[in-house]
Order: sequence, then C-alpha cells, then structure tokens
Amino acid sequence: MKMHARFSTWLQLGRRRETILGREVAAPWAAHASSRRFDHVVHRQVIAPILLAMTQRRTRSWTSTMDVLAPHELTEDDRTLLEAAHEAAKHAYAPYSGFQVGGAVRLACGTIVKGSNQENMAYPSGMCGERVAVFAAGAQHPVSKMTAVAIVSPSEKAIPEGFMPCGGCRQVLVEAERRQDQHLRILLQVRDEDVMIS
Repeated sequence: MKMHARFSTWLQLGRRRETILGREVAAPWAAHASSRRFDHVVHRQVIAPILLAMTQRRTRSWTSTMDVLAPHELTEDDRTLLEAAHEAAKHAYAPYSGFQVGGAVRLACGTIVKGSNQENMAYPSGMCGERVAVFAAGAQHPVSKMTAVAIVSPSEKAIPEGFMPCGGCRQVLVEAERRQDQHLRILLQVRDEDVMIS
C-alpha cells in the first residue's frame, strides 16, 4: 500500500508539472492528465504489474564454503602470496579507521601485484586494499589472468572469524572471475591466525 501511495504521489507530481509546462512542452499526455480514465489506465498498465512482480519476487540465497588451514599447512605459493599481502599492509594509509588491509594478486604469469587500503577524509573516496590490488593488476597486466588474491590485516581491530571483503570488493572479485572465466582463489588472514581459503 505504501508503494502504491508513492506511485500515486509520483503521478500527481508528474501531472502537475506537465499541466504547468503543457503550453511550452506540449506533453503528449498533458491534455489527459486530469482525467480519471488516465489514472485507471496508468494503474492497470504500469503500477499494478510492478506491484504484482514485487509481491511474487522470490529470494535467492547462496552458501559459500571455505577451507581453514593453519599457516604451516599452506603451499609455498600461498605462503609467498600472503607474505606479499602482509608487506603491502605496511603501506596502508588508514589514519581514520586504524584498520590496515593488504592485498596481493597472483597472476597466471607468476607476477604478484600488491595493494593496500588508502583512506580519505571524504570517506567514500578511499579504497580497500584488495580492490587496489585487483585494479592495479588489471591496469598493469591486462592480458594475464588472476589466479589468487590474498587479503590480510595486521590490525588488532580485525576479528579472524569476521574478516571478509566488503560488498563493493566482493562485486569486484566476482566480476574479475567472470571477465577471465576462471575461478579466483581467495585467501583471508588476520595477523598470523589460520587462513580461510575459498
């Protein structure tokens, strides 16, 4: 009902605007704006289908599983990638959150590209460490596919069980996978704790 009211308000505002500007703009439906028939047609053809679709929308859910390994159980390649991410975290600029994050991307050619979070006083203008690394890899090595991304934080504020990429970074990682049509392994570690791998 609230959505219906919003649509009605929107239509009323639209009619008012077109009525005022009707002489100048000559909107095709301005002459019919005040008619009840117009309201009925718009409701039947525009609003009702949208409301129906909203009530019939089904939710989808995905379950993701991750392996948890102790650092000594990792392969040499994974340990090297995590070390690169920890090195990158040392160059994080995080004066506002105090939450340093380092990212390292391994490319199919063997190259490792590093990045760290860079904050800004205008908070949305900063960027997460993993996103910096992924974007740098894409910009510097556009033809080489990414095989793995290590994301780490040395911060005491980080909680091992809850250390995950933000929604924006997840979107970037998913799109990176789709662009190269190849799975992208993700390694997550807080300080020297166990490593979560997807």
